[in-house]
Amino acid sequence: MRLPCDLIQDLLPLYHDDVCSQTSRDRVEEHLRDCSACQKVLDTLGEDLLPQAEKAEEQELRPLAEWWQRQKKKNHLNAIVYTMFLVIILGVGYYFATWYVYLPISADRIEISHVYQLSDGRISFNSNVEGGCSSWWCEQDEDGTMYIIPKRRFPGTAVFNDPLWWNDRMNFYPAGYEKDSTSPLAGFEPDLPITAVYVGPVGKGILVWQEGDVVPQASEEWEALVTGTDYEQYYKAVSKD
Repeated sequence: MRLPCDLIQDLLPLYHDDVCSQTSRDRVEEHLRDCSACQKVLDTLGEDLLPQAEKAEEQELRPLAEWWQRQKKKNHLNAIVYTMFLVIILGVGYYFATWYVYLPISADRIEISHVYQLSDGRISFNSNVEGGCSSWWCEQDEDGTMYIIPKRRFPGTAVFNDPLWWNDRMNFYPAGYEKDSTSPLAGFEPDLPITAVYVGPVGKGILVWQEGDVVPQASEEWEALVTGTDYEQYYKAVSKD
């Protein structure tokens, strides 16, 4: 008796995978000899199973793949944000360090010369800072010792290329002399009488003068250079000596 096609087609997957009984196999093969429709189903059965398996596996892996893509985008965005944040922090830090951080210049880069006493009692001197400095700071102890500290902006690069302009003329009123507030060069005038002056970092500076020191009197020509407004002429005179 010839089995119906729907029954044969139910057996075709078992037949294709070679897991049916021999009796079922014989009946399937007998049917296929006369039924092109079932033969066609069998021919396409092997082609359909692999894509279906691949689709099932793809569907199972799709959530993981989508999660992985989301993580990649998230990590990439985080990397961009962190990089921008780091650049901003470094930029702001460098800006403040460059404009607001001043480093003391060591005494081995400072040379003191031309220490003279002027006619009004001030003591003047020349300070040569190798590479120049950005600013001068002043501190005074309770005993009257004054520290004149040349500082340079971070990162401490040279300010001037011409050594001629590395010199600074300075003066102060030592203890026992009344200050002349009208003098444009009467700089560094702390409240306490000055008993000693150092140039350089506190505790590591160069002694310029202290009470009891005898300072040579400045000549009229030199006093004119120190108190005058021709800075270039003064600097040239210092450089020649």
